[in-house]
Amino acid sequence: RDVSIMFIKAVNFADVSLDMEDSKVIPFFAEYLEAVTECIDESGGTVGKYIDDTVMAFWNSPNELAEHGTEACNAALAQKARLAALRAEWASRGLPPLHARIGITAGPVLHGNIGSRKRMEWGMIGDQVNLASRLETMGK
Repeated sequence: RDVSIMFIKAVNFADVSLDMEDSKVIPFFAEYLEAVTECIDESGGTVGKYIDDTVMAFWNSPNELAEHGTEACNAALAQKARLAALRAEWASRGLPPLHARIGITAGPVLHGNIGSRKRMEWGMIGDQVNLASRLETMGK
């Protein structure tokens, strides 16, 4: 099945977290993840996994979504706007800015329950997954 895949990375999270008190890092990053995840959910996407400072999301899997490419792009635009507002709020609270980099692609993948007998998760395998990850990285 064709799906749209997004990788969104908090590009300066490592540097920002080193300058923060330990007790503030997780709540700060949770605000970022909440904003990013809400945009994915609101556009009909699914968060596949949280990988360190990166979120992998997809559209048209497991649930069908006819305009999955459009919705993935809408999520990216919403994330950009939501994070801009969040940065302004963080500045008013004396917190540092956090910026994101996004890679999106669409195409055929193998998708379903992937893993071992002891641990499974819904996921996907294919060139499009790798391409989306590489597009995010190329945004440096």
